[in-house]
Amino acid sequence: MRLSFEEDALILITGTGHLPGWAKHNVVAGIEDPNLLKRLEKGVLTFLHLVRPAFDEIMKLAKIARRNFVPFHVLGKVDRNNPDKVINLKVRKRLRRQGVKNVYLTDDKKEWDTLSFRLNRIHTRMLDEHGPFDFIGDVHGCYHELIALIDKLGYVTTYTMINGSIHKKYFHPQERKLVFLGDMVDRGPASDKVMELILELNNQNMAYAVLGNHDEKFLRYLKGNPVTVNSGLEKTIRQFVGKSEELKNKLIRFFKSLPSHYVFDEGRVVAVHAGIREDMQGKDKREIKDYCVFGAPGENKKDDGLPVRQDWGRDYEGKAKVVYGHTPVKEPFWVHNSIDIDSGCVFGGKLTALRYPENELISVNAFDTYYPGVDFVDFRKEWNLQD
Repeated sequence: MRLSFEEDALILITGTGHLPGWAKHNVVAGIEDPNLLKRLEKGVLTFLHLVRPAFDEIMKLAKIARRNFVPFHVLGKVDRNNPDKVINLKVRKRLRRQGVKNVYLTDDKKEWDTLSFRLNRIHTRMLDEHGPFDFIGDVHGCYHELIALIDKLGYVTTYTMINGSIHKKYFHPQERKLVFLGDMVDRGPASDKVMELILELNNQNMAYAVLGNHDEKFLRYLKGNPVTVNSGLEKTIRQFVGKSEELKNKLIRFFKSLPSHYVFDEGRVVAVHAGIREDMQGKDKREIKDYCVFGAPGENKKDDGLPVRQDWGRDYEGKAKVVYGHTPVKEPFWVHNSIDIDSGCVFGGKLTALRYPENELISVNAFDTYYPGVDFVDFRKEWNLQD
């Protein structure tokens, strides 16, 4: 049998004194082995071999895995002649009741001896993609500013005739790629044109994108799920009136495919919408997605009932550079290896790109104030930072 594991999973192998050959290169000695936590923090595939674990030990491992945002699997060779062992066929149901869903047990020696596995790639990890990149902050439907910024960044458009139709092709002389940091829609004048352009750039392997909270809400609307139509979504809905079902279905597939964040260039730089802690980078869990898309939840509530954002960037100490948006700032600046490049184009500010690895900021001024009434944040003042 061939099993599938995530490349950052913790896998407990139990019920036998013989460790399968394919697990011997990534094995730790036990629960107290300091290498266990080190590997889980890094998101490295880890096997743990315990012949006769207590049930509480298994649940402790499940808790450790959850705390480090990695999947947990239990593989067990069952001995029918010794039903009192912890690993027996009844324990699977008990583990699943406790939230441990990935449990594989067998009493077939041949099946156990022929087990193999394959790794499922984590979509947040693009370590072999080295750029150079142009990260672009929250576009929010500002199509003409996006076109102006792409042109200013040096992207070139060519046209070819294929089967009687004109096809547009994008490229950059330096083989650069665009990375959109979410919130591509809502509030601005042309979310439909923005998304048509980003879809085409993505199809031509010229652009990546991560999911923003406005994109996530529009996705729910497109899927027919109940949403509150406010905060600029009403504009996007009007702009898509009369658009083809084919385009809307493409958008559903595109938004559903977007990760919570990307880790590029051997872990040197991270693209995310609202922010990300170091222990979350390169992993793929629901809690991480919520943090990346909506921001760090706080205990206090605003007047509209939404949580007050927490200042994750002020306390960030990770090695990777984090490029994000979500919160409009007058002027982007680096603090603790992170930078917010949402300079509030839709609110009359600028549309900003960060060129990587040059770390150069390129902006175009907004052509209009499309959605007034939103305050820009001054992190220097809020965090008492010196220039």
